[in-house]
Amino acid sequence: GEKKKFKRRSMATLGSDTESKILGLSLDLDGVTLKPIRCYALSEDRRELYKELTGEIESITAVVCETDSGLVETLVDTDSGEHIKFEDPILYTEVAIPSLVEAQ
Repeated sequence: GEKKKFKRRSMATLGSDTESKILGLSLDLDGVTLKPIRCYALSEDRRELYKELTGEIESITAVVCETDSGLVETLVDTDSGEHIKFEDPILYTEVAIPSLVEAQ
């Protein structure tokens, strides 16, 4: 049979200082503590996908975090270290942008 080729999502590396800074952040999502375990610069195509929710933030880092219930990917402004998340005004909950956008 013919092997299917999947486009591998390239994970741009960050400088070691930036990576250390991001992995050392205290992040939470709707009261759940997130423990950053790895991070990478968000690709251009994913940045375009999230633009409606992230606005004009130029430098975004994707951060994979551990929680008690598994892994979650969230976003951080690389320059300021600010956690970028969607705040639902109706349900008063915080949602990780990657899970919100890519689930649709």
